[in-house]
Amino acid sequence: MATVSDETVSVPPSLASNNISPSQQSSRLNGATFIAIPTASADAIASFIWGSYLKTTGAHGAPVGVFRHAPLQDMWGQLTAGMKVEVINTDCSHGPNDTKEKVFWFAYIVRVEGYLALLRYEGCDDDSSMDFWCNLCNKDVHCVGWCGQNGIKLAPPRKVIDKFRVSQMRVGKISEVIGGRLKINYENIPGEHFWVHHASELIHPVSWSHVTGHEIEATQEYHNDVVKLIETNSYSASIATPDLFRKIPKISPDDDQFQEGQKLEAVDPLDMSRICPATIGKVLKNGYFMLSIDGSLAEDGSDWFCYHSSSRLIFPINFCEINKIPLSPPLDYQGEFEWGKYLRETNSVYAPREVFQIIKEKTTNPFSIGMKIEAVDMMAPHLVCVATIAQVADSLIRVHFDGWSDDFEQWIDCQSTNIYPIGWCELVGYKLEPPKQPEQENTETTKRSSKKSNNRKSNKRKRLT
Repeated sequence: MATVSDETVSVPPSLASNNISPSQQSSRLNGATFIAIPTASADAIASFIWGSYLKTTGAHGAPVGVFRHAPLQDMWGQLTAGMKVEVINTDCSHGPNDTKEKVFWFAYIVRVEGYLALLRYEGCDDDSSMDFWCNLCNKDVHCVGWCGQNGIKLAPPRKVIDKFRVSQMRVGKISEVIGGRLKINYENIPGEHFWVHHASELIHPVSWSHVTGHEIEATQEYHNDVVKLIETNSYSASIATPDLFRKIPKISPDDDQFQEGQKLEAVDPLDMSRICPATIGKVLKNGYFMLSIDGSLAEDGSDWFCYHSSSRLIFPINFCEINKIPLSPPLDYQGEFEWGKYLRETNSVYAPREVFQIIKEKTTNPFSIGMKIEAVDMMAPHLVCVATIAQVADSLIRVHFDGWSDDFEQWIDCQSTNIYPIGWCELVGYKLEPPKQPEQENTETTKRSSKKSNNRKSNKRKRLT
């Protein structure tokens, strides 16, 4: 599971259009400072490369704040190292100048010089070889969340792709437990961690990858220890025993099984607001398989996710049509999507209805639209937020995070361990994220409500942030 540091502050929350007045105002939301910044003209061409000059001379630029007449001088000093933005990814298979194929990724500020910032892509850690200078008023610099709202591709640079290889398991160690939720630190990756419920499908006992046939990144010492554990079935005090994890239904050899290449519908694990056509990429042991969202950017399978055949986030074809849920077609798919046509175009077959858990075991959905809950943001699983049930469909609920746009909503199963009754955070002592407050506008302008873009693409794919 790929993670991004929990402590990094995103800046800014919105970027003004090219013709907006530079007289802007900063605001504070939940203790974090956010800044609205005017974008540079699309036709602006740098006649002098300041970044190279600063590097060569070892010089520093005068701060924007000392120029009383300069745009944003009263707030620019609030930009600090570590703040995060979304910028063009120049290290990918698509050309950065191809407007139809622009790909973005997260970057954080290393240092600020005037309106320029030295940026480093998320995932490069202490590697400065890909650092680059960028004017923060550039039209291709955006706040974290902009790509998700506008259906723009997010993909890590090729140089750091392995860190975000979500198809690969890693070794973790529990560092904190609150209310059944575990804070898990990745071994050999200092500072990287994520939160998850102890009964989640995302975590497994030691030796699971070896037994199942799943790829895992681990030291040779760990592999040797696992072999010994399998032989002896003896667990030391530092190893979580299998009985502590989610109980997985056993699969009988006589049961119908998922087969490689079969098509189905699935909640996109990298953008849980979407349900998409998907394909069984590889069948593992004990009822597990690797699933690929059709139209994925990664041709090497690095963004495949592992599912068990009992998962309640995979569905037979036409599930969305039956339940009046929009089905997001594959990225760059041309024309209106229709399953019969798509199966012929791809020379594929669909997974039969009887192999799906939601068909085998019908569940009564106890939720109603409008109910308030406390819900984990699965794109940032350390956060538990004030939320509302926005839609109910079969065994699914669509979670709306109060104060945020519909683009951030997420489909989850009604039995998910990632939702709780109101008051749960107070009960167990976990921080509850309040609703996002409306952005504070300049007192000289009329307050405008946030509107979803009319031309927002339905085929976006977010990355974990």
